[in-house]
Amino acid sequence: RSRPLPRLHKRASSNQSDAMAPPGSSSRPLLALALGALGAGLAAAEGGPKPQHHVIDLRDDDACLGGAGFSVSKAFAQAGETFNYNVEYKGTGSCEGSTGSGPSSCCFGWGTDMSVTLDFTHGAGGDLSALKQVHETKFQIFLGEWKDMGDATWTCPLCGGSCTTPAVEIAGNVVSPSATVQRPPCPEGSTVSEKISVLLPEAMPFPMRFRTLDTIRWQSAAGADLAVGEYAMEFRK
Repeated sequence: RSRPLPRLHKRASSNQSDAMAPPGSSSRPLLALALGALGAGLAAAEGGPKPQHHVIDLRDDDACLGGAGFSVSKAFAQAGETFNYNVEYKGTGSCEGSTGSGPSSCCFGWGTDMSVTLDFTHGAGGDLSALKQVHETKFQIFLGEWKDMGDATWTCPLCGGSCTTPAVEIAGNVVSPSATVQRPPCPEGSTVSEKISVLLPEAMPFPMRFRTLDTIRWQSAAGADLAVGEYAMEFRK
């Protein structure tokens, strides 16, 4: 297992991309970026617009109260397309509920090594490299209510090639520079699989709750949604 970086570390295997990692690693959730945004964005947190993203409330058990919570509010695929995800972990954790594509919520204690594998199957087959994956991420901090801190959006090829993640600026500070990301190789079949791995720190690095709200869209070359996954990742002291 690769050695953790300070605080939060998202890593991908050698042949799979980290679909939700911060700019600089790949395309999920943006955990290290959220930490940087938290430190830079407190001054800008007040008065932000209310989030439009629907979020499932996390249950108040020991893991969710003292660790990270993962909730999925949408897992949708058009007819002929298939989108599934699988959650694995080593350490303290549990998952429950179902969206039909995977569990609807999971909780992980600090120090847990967790991963999510995303599988998208394109029913029409053909050139998968012509398809796109669009990422939309919002960063929020809890100050009596959730306050927006910033957001980021970028588009990558579904497989093969590379894409550029945007620089993210919070309260006038660049918390993550733009970076080039390598996408997973295109398979011989019609299923593209990518694994997102997160090694949580041993303790909450900040004395307050924060979260990322993420949407991943698998799209046709023309920009039509083929599948959509919408989820939140929350961190609690």
